[in-house]
This record gives sequence, C-alpha cells and structure tokens, in this order.
Amino acid sequence: MRKIIVTTVLAIFLGTTGFSQPGLKIGVLVPRTGELRNIGINFIRGLRLGVKEPVVIRVFDTGGNISKSKRILSYLKNQDIDLIVGPLTSREIYGVLSDISQLSIPVYSPLAYLPNQCELGNLFGPIKGLCAKVDYLLSVIEKNSGMRGVLVYSKSPEGIALSLYMRDALKKKGLIKNWDFLSFDETDFSYSFIDAHVDSTKPDILLVQSDDVAMLGVVNYVRYLGYRGPVITLKNLFTDSTILNGLKLDTVYFIAAKGIEQRDSEIFSQFRRDYKNAYNEEPDFAAIRGFETGFMIDTIYNLYKSGNTSIYKVLKNLGKVPGESGYYLISDEGDLIFYFVTKGKIKEVTPDVIIKSKKEQKAE
Repeated sequence: MRKIIVTTVLAIFLGTTGFSQPGLKIGVLVPRTGELRNIGINFIRGLRLGVKEPVVIRVFDTGGNISKSKRILSYLKNQDIDLIVGPLTSREIYGVLSDISQLSIPVYSPLAYLPNQCELGNLFGPIKGLCAKVDYLLSVIEKNSGMRGVLVYSKSPEGIALSLYMRDALKKKGLIKNWDFLSFDETDFSYSFIDAHVDSTKPDILLVQSDDVAMLGVVNYVRYLGYRGPVITLKNLFTDSTILNGLKLDTVYFIAAKGIEQRDSEIFSQFRRDYKNAYNEEPDFAAIRGFETGFMIDTIYNLYKSGNTSIYKVLKNLGKVPGESGYYLISDEGDLIFYFVTKGKIKEVTPDVIIKSKKEQKAE
C-alpha cells in the first residue's frame, strides 16, 4: 500500500492546517484549473503512482497564474517544509525566479527550461544538468580558443534554453565569434539547412541537441556530407540501451555522469500499465515526468532518512535520477565525463580528444 498523503488546496488561503503531519514534507505547485490544468492533473496522477514512501505532499493549484504562484511561495516560505516541486511551466518559473532565490527551501523544477534557472543555487531539475554539461564542455573548448563550432538545436523549450545559456557563456569567454547556431523543427526531416555550415573540413566541433529520431537524422546527415570531425550529442537523457540499441548512434561523443547505467525498464512499463488501467489513457509527458518525480522523491526520502544531512545536500549530491528514457542530471554536481560510441560499444575518453587535430581525429 502506498503511504502518500496528498492534500489538495485550491487556494493558499484554504491551507489552514499547515504541514503538521510527521514525515518528509513536500509542497507541489501545479495548475489544476485554467488552460494548463491538464498538465497539472496528469502530473499529479503520475506522482501518485511514483511515490511509495511515507511522505506528506500538499498540492497547491497555481492556475498557471504567476501572481498566485508568488503568493503560494510566500506562504510556503514560513512553513515547516522540506522540498518544493514546481511551478511546472516555464512561464511561471520565469515569473517567480526572484521569489525562489529568497527561499532557504530547495526547489525542484521538473518541466521548465529557462537558462536563468541555472543561476539559482537552491533550484534543481533537468535544465540544471544540461547547463552543467555545457559548462563542462566549454571548460574543454576554451583550452583552444580558436576552435570553430556549430550548435544544431531543436526549437523545443530545452533546445532554446540550451542555446541561450551557451550563447551567454561563450560571450563571457570571448568565444562567441567562432560559433554558429542553427535551430530546426524536429518534425521537419530535411536537414539541408546544415549544408552551408558543415563540410569535410569544418567546423572543428559539432554539437547536436534534439529528440532521439532527429538527432540520429542530423548525425547521419553530417556524416553523409563528409564531415569527420567530432560530433557531441547534448541531451540530458541517456543510457547505454538508448544509445546502442534504440538510436544505434555511431562515432559520436556524449557527456554523462560517471557510470552509465541500464535503467529498470520494467518499472516504467508497469507504470504505463497502471496508468492506463487507472485512467483509461496512455500517460502524456506530464504524467511521465510526474512519475519520475515521485520516483526521485522516494530516492531522496531513503537517502535523507539514512544519513544526518539536509534535503539540499541530498539533491546536490544525487546528481542523476532515473527517467523513462534514461538517467538525467538534476544538479551541477557529479563527475561528468566524455564517452565515445563506436562499433556498437561505449568507451570512456579524455576530454582533450575533441581538440586534437583533424589529422589525429582521422587517424583514430
């Protein structure tokens, strides 16, 4: 039996009981009314199926409204609470960044992708891991300031946030003049927009961010063009199975937390069955991310109760958490390393491989 206590309040003014129950206390901010209500409702459905430990969760309806989100955060600021999840949407997160920065409570943002989020020390989520990968990559690139590069990214929230964060980081390092940024629609399988930027001799490095199918298409296309330089995939969800069996990527690099693991796919298969049985429909992205968040909450609970440490430190050191598509980073901590995929195998490589000469690259 799942030991999750979920109290729903439609407005913070109805929350008169506070977090008086014992256990790990979590406040969840989601839109349960308004135009975005389906995102919030499905997220909570997934969350219910994901949490199995004795935690106390109170759900607050933001209605997708920034002002209401601000009032809820102001209320939670003075409560006995261990973790805040949400707000869910990028628009709401953008509107409450200053409010989050004033909290001593860690905040987990499971869906929003804004480059500004990476600047907040108490905020965690997939975007934080993506920024950490960019920082790690740029620490390698700046060793060769003359390196020319191209970032090919999707017009998704994740892709746009990545491009904005990377542009800003390159400007600060004085390297922006050496880079081109190409955006594309992941549903458009014509990659001719790359032609003018990629051939057999340029660029020195190619970065690709997109969903799985489009990523494979871009990689295969640039190889078709004759490009033999290093291709680095910037994606936050990866396991050995998705790279080798699902995508069948070859001769590409990727950055991941040390120790690539095969996630337990049966857990997520069972979730899909349970969700369909309960709601007579397949889970959407919000429900899946809700389940993943519940899974993460269980992990936090077990680490927290087994050691004398804070939830903040647990999140900081947790590094990566399991997702349906693979493990993803949620903080800027952890040992990030380069991997190289070739001939159906993954091997760990040193970062300086990407700044070797073209002659050395070809010889490999």
